[in-house]
Amino acid sequence: MEESSEFSPRETKILQALSLGKTNKEIAESLSISDKTVRNYISNIFKKINVSNRTEAASYWIRKRNLR
Repeated sequence: MEESSEFSPRETKILQALSLGKTNKEIAESLSISDKTVRNYISNIFKKINVSNRTEAASYWIRKRNLR
């Protein structure tokens, strides 16, 4: 699946930040959104890629980036 159809631009930025080990608070501050909004995005990302934690999501993103 193409990245543009799989993730919104905001989800892409959040996945990038997760892969760098950023906390929800750091992500929220960098995107000027609330911690709760970050949690909601992360929950939606987990559902889209069928993972259950940040480490799996970060690993998914890193693998995906290395395939390009």
